[in-house]
Amino acid sequence: MENKTISITLAEEKMLMSMASLISLRTAPQTAFKYLTMEKNIEIDSRTLAKMIKRNPQYKRKGVRLLSCNTGSSPSGFAQNLANKLGIPVSAPNKLFWSDAYGNHIVASRSQINPKLPSSSDRGEFVTFYPGGNRK
Repeated sequence: MENKTISITLAEEKMLMSMASLISLRTAPQTAFKYLTMEKNIEIDSRTLAKMIKRNPQYKRKGVRLLSCNTGSSPSGFAQNLANKLGIPVSAPNKLFWSDAYGNHIVASRSQINPKLPSSSDRGEFVTFYPGGNRK
C-alpha cells in the first residue's frame, strides 16, 4: 500500500470523527487508517488525521491513544508520524487491538487455535511515541 493522501468532504470528516470510537479501524502500521463504511473505504494518512484532530474542538494538546491494530508496531510508522505532526505523545498497540462489547481490550496476535480470538500467549502492549523519536 502506498502512502497517499485523499481528500474527504467536511460531512465525511464529521461522520468519521463522530464514529471514531464506534467503528473498526484497520491499518497498515506505516501508512494510513482505513475507515470501512457501507459506501466506501476511506484511507487517511497520519498528516490528514493530525489535521482532523487539531480541528476537533475537544482537542486539548494532551496525549493521543490510537485504538487501531498495529499502529505502534514500527518505530518509524503511523504512530511516530502522528506524534511528530501533533507535537505530543501518541500511544498505540504493537499488535492487533481486540475489544469486546463490555469495553475490555487486549493487545495480542491472533490465536492459532481460533483466529477469530486473541492469542493468550502472544500478547502485545501499547507503546508510546514522542515527537522526534525516542519510542518508549
